[in-house]
Amino acid sequence: MSSVATSSVLLELPGPRELRGGLWYSTPASTRFGRHYHHELELNVLVAGEASYWFPHRELRIVAPAALWIPPLLEHELIDMSPELSMWVYSFRTSSGQDELGGPSAMALAAAAPAGTGHQLLEQGPRVTGIPSAVLAQLCERSREGLLRPALPEFNDILAGIFHAVCSAAQCPPGPRGELGSYHPAALRAARSLRDPEMSGSMEALARATSLSRERLSRVFAQCFGIGLVQYRNHHRVQQFIRDYGHGSASSMLRAAFDVGFGSYVQFHRAFKQVVGHPPAQHLELVREGVVDPARTGRGSG
Repeated sequence: MSSVATSSVLLELPGPRELRGGLWYSTPASTRFGRHYHHELELNVLVAGEASYWFPHRELRIVAPAALWIPPLLEHELIDMSPELSMWVYSFRTSSGQDELGGPSAMALAAAAPAGTGHQLLEQGPRVTGIPSAVLAQLCERSREGLLRPALPEFNDILAGIFHAVCSAAQCPPGPRGELGSYHPAALRAARSLRDPEMSGSMEALARATSLSRERLSRVFAQCFGIGLVQYRNHHRVQQFIRDYGHGSASSMLRAAFDVGFGSYVQFHRAFKQVVGHPPAQHLELVREGVVDPARTGRGSG
């Protein structure tokens, strides 16, 4: 085994045992893990771009929109991705009988999904399914709510709703391989600007630069990338902070937060917890324990 289940430490979010799992937004700038496995069922939903994964007996290239189901205990690694990759990552706790999903276990729920999924989904390696545009839009909306990390009951409801929505669409075949989706040019320009660490203008100025109103740009951006403008910008600022701050030996946390564009510690702390799932101080503990390597983050260029 090339790696201990490093990511499962991140999936064990603080909180009562009723927690059903977790959700994260991911881009090429996000922290990346080497070959690893974990005890949760993992679901990756590609909203934009494409990604390649390593599994023990095969490699998979996936083009958005699509859902990748990774069974528990299956070793895997994200090995390549396009610059515009935009992806939601979910973990779902699984057990026999009743579990934290508030009823039948995740495995039983998968078995109750449309024909062609079910136990085959979990027992025969990774599986790629399509996802209709209406379901993807619903999933992205609920996921954006989940990033705000609401109180536990609401968060669990969001996770359960996402699980059922994707299971209900699991019969949909993936789209043609090798054909990237079309993206609104204003959304692509906005994404490049928001990935730029030197970008400091307002969202209104960004919209003017794309010749759209702020409201129109927000709509087309969410349609293309599955997330809001401010959340996308905060995602990249937090990832830049993780790279720059490293092990915390060269700068204060507050100074590093200011350097990547946050205006106050309160703003930084709130955004960090939304992006990573736990506070910056806990992240630093994981870095110093060797669980998270801040150098294993992408540059998000392109």
